[in-house]
Amino acid sequence: MKIKTNIKRNTKKLLIFLLLLLIFGFSLFLLRQKVTKFAVEIFLSGRLGTKVSMDRFQLNIALGHLNIEGLKIRNPSGFSNNILLDVPRVMVKFDPILFTTGRLYASYADIHLKNLLLEKDKQGRMNVDSLKISQSTTPAFIFRINLLDLQINQVVEKDCRYVKPLVKGHDLNIRKSYRNITGVNQLILLMLADPLKEAGLKGVKIFGFYTILGTPVAIPLVVVVDSMGKGNVRKDIKMPLDSLYNLTLKILDDLGDIKKDSISKGYIYAQIHGASVRVNLKQKSKDETSISITAKWLFFPEHEVASGVLYEIIEQSDKIKRKSMLDLIRVQ
Repeated sequence: MKIKTNIKRNTKKLLIFLLLLLIFGFSLFLLRQKVTKFAVEIFLSGRLGTKVSMDRFQLNIALGHLNIEGLKIRNPSGFSNNILLDVPRVMVKFDPILFTTGRLYASYADIHLKNLLLEKDKQGRMNVDSLKISQSTTPAFIFRINLLDLQINQVVEKDCRYVKPLVKGHDLNIRKSYRNITGVNQLILLMLADPLKEAGLKGVKIFGFYTILGTPVAIPLVVVVDSMGKGNVRKDIKMPLDSLYNLTLKILDDLGDIKKDSISKGYIYAQIHGASVRVNLKQKSKDETSISITAKWLFFPEHEVASGVLYEIIEQSDKIKRKSMLDLIRVQ
């Protein structure tokens, strides 16, 4: 009887020890991942010359897996404090043996490009041309991707050469597959030039990438005609109606001229670079508001203008939410 009791006691101790060991090992794993993420953020920020952040960075060399979530590249110094490139997801499957020799051979990569912001300052300089990598003379790292799935949601133009910035959003929402990507040059072309081509942007040139690509990225003319019925965008935003109304009013005033507004009826009329813009706001719940934006020039829809206004509203509301969270953390 005593032997059985000792066995039970020792088994219980062993299970507790294994559980503690498992918790300790998992904690070390999380710490290592956080340290690696922090190191990669510092490296990329220094390489690009602007702030780079990630929500999650997970590299498993043994299995040949790389997962990145919430990758955000900020605008370089001298431009608005907006996100230049918003990439919610990067997933890569690569050869672990070749990786240890300094070569990257990926059998598959999946990249979700949510937003690409092309911004010109008052002197006409492009934000992507101010990145350090576009001015670097260091030879590009050569790698290979056998199959790439690229999802692109939106390309935004922001031109600050005017008295009031001109912002246009090009909603693409496309997914394309590419085979045999043979280097950084080709990947840059796909992630920058291809979205511009899909957006139908005329004569856009990214001159700063001459060093890497050997020639400016010149996009041929592709005419994209909005069909009648477009020119309207909608979004549910986690913000009380009065807060979102005041934020929208300020943004519309920054981009154009307010013609008429009523917080009780939930509408704002504005004129933005020749386009008539109407914004309707409707409270869905205490902390959520539905916003609808319509833009027209005469009787013709101006979808890019409406999308550009919504882009600015989302950007500014996200900044307010982040600031509120940081303030809450400081108080605690």
